[in-house]
Amino acid sequence: MKTLASFYLIISFFSIFAQEDIKGAKDHPLFPRQPDYFISQYQVVDNDTTETFFYPGGRSITGAVHKTVITYQIKAGATAVSSSFILSNFQANIKRLKPKIENGEYANIVTASTDTWVHLKSFVGKGNKQKSERYVLIIGENPRVAGRIPGAPSKFAGSYRSLIGKRFDDIKELTLLNSLNFADQWDIGAGTENDFNGHLAVSWYAKGNLMVALYTSKVYVEDVNKVLTIVLDVLEINNVQKNQTLTIGVCQDAGKTMPTLAALVLPAENAQSYPAIKAWYFNPGTFQIDAWPADKVKCLPTGQD
Repeated sequence: MKTLASFYLIISFFSIFAQEDIKGAKDHPLFPRQPDYFISQYQVVDNDTTETFFYPGGRSITGAVHKTVITYQIKAGATAVSSSFILSNFQANIKRLKPKIENGEYANIVTASTDTWVHLKSFVGKGNKQKSERYVLIIGENPRVAGRIPGAPSKFAGSYRSLIGKRFDDIKELTLLNSLNFADQWDIGAGTENDFNGHLAVSWYAKGNLMVALYTSKVYVEDVNKVLTIVLDVLEINNVQKNQTLTIGVCQDAGKTMPTLAALVLPAENAQSYPAIKAWYFNPGTFQIDAWPADKVKCLPTGQD
């Protein structure tokens, strides 16, 4: 870890020395850079839950996002511009994008499929208080629950793919599930109105050797002025053997608890945990289910935590 950190510091050092963008770095397509600045640091992180963005009045919003952090440094010999100039250029560009929310150094741009937040941080150089030697853009992007496209591709939805993107008040409206029996449900995350993802939950149903898990989010939908439940993805499991069951919310991978991990297990009497036969991971940053290696996955018996 220390060697890797040193490696990136060396890259960053030579990038600054050469006055060129750090290798692999690029501008975000929505936010052009200030002339005479180059990218000295660049970071992209998926499913980041640490970043906080702010509404007017100080109300915050958090959640899993695809986060990009871009640090721009003034080139040697070039004249740094003032922080106020960088801010005014930033705000002018934001207005061009028709933001849903604009709050000084923060802005929110919403499209049919993506909810994008951006935060501008401007830093002044020593002995030159009015000039910004560098500035940083922190960009958080998340798929928009309300904009989820019905029928979007899914690897594991099978014959229940048509449910993806459906909005409903009552589960009975999803008639495709009428022949199945309710098995259990689980709340995936905190899911408040100030969370990018809204209230995330999963419920699953069974009949014979078939199991179907429904991953949903309960959010306020602006175009209908109503709180609805939206299907984000579906997991269809066929050929489930006798006594096998689906467990969600109480599974661990190599000892690490993962609330969105689902596993097919074979319960055993008096067992402290059940090893997974198959496992799947619901990604809260993309709203999609991915396959997951089952060899290190173990789940607690239902009712334990």
